[in-house]
Amino acid sequence: MKKITAIILCQVLIISSFGFSISGLVINTNNLSDPPYVPSNPTPADGAVDVYYFYPNFEFDGGDPDGPANIFYRFRIDTDPWIWDSSLLGYYFNCGDLHIKISFDYLSQTFDNYNGILEPNTTYYWAIEAEYDEGDNVRGPVWNFTTSEKISDPPSKPIIFAPETIVKGVEYEYSFVSTDPNNDDIYYHVIFRNHHDVFDLGPRPSGDKAVLKYTWDYDSDLYLIVKAIDLNTAQSNYARVDIPNSRNKFYDNFFLQKIIEKYMICFKSIENILI
Repeated sequence: MKKITAIILCQVLIISSFGFSISGLVINTNNLSDPPYVPSNPTPADGAVDVYYFYPNFEFDGGDPDGPANIFYRFRIDTDPWIWDSSLLGYYFNCGDLHIKISFDYLSQTFDNYNGILEPNTTYYWAIEAEYDEGDNVRGPVWNFTTSEKISDPPSKPIIFAPETIVKGVEYEYSFVSTDPNNDDIYYHVIFRNHHDVFDLGPRPSGDKAVLKYTWDYDSDLYLIVKAIDLNTAQSNYARVDIPNSRNKFYDNFFLQKIIEKYMICFKSIENILI
């Protein structure tokens, strides 16, 4: 946010028995920065019903009247209308847009214990708080919506089969398997997070492996996440695996070996002295 400082210059007249004199400058500063806009225009709309409970996306209008600026926001959602005292999910982020979107697909990657699926036929309350570093934070109204009836149960969290290490430029096979309680066919949404390569596999029968061949072209370690989605769009938690680059592992082992070798040389030197 822009900060505007008003400077008031006053010449103070001092009267004494010797006549008049002028004092120095008296400076008064007042912060005239405006607070962020009150969050408004929510999606889902306030009072909405039959909102699909699988990965709903939330949107609202925000921003700063002083011009473009990154505002920090706190997103809260709960089944308790006293949203500021109790939080099922709190999410802190910054954004400079006037219209902000919060994806539960991203939230489910951020919070391991949250799979982005709300309870069906349930009323939720949610609100946005804009952080204001010049004073009290700006809280928007508490909105509410009610989710739709239950459609399907989500598949299980996928099991990932992957190499223990990787070498740059070499193609490896990765496979994934999940089971669905309704025996629905399953899609797999795979993200290689380091460089945001995304693949969608399937559909595959419940319990069958989906296979992906992939070449990593970087020296850095690799990690990937995957979720299972059934034909009714019910979605599992994300599963994650971290795969070290064999080059990095080699260097780690190399330096460890050097440290051990130096330690052994020192130990033998001390042993010879004692003998």
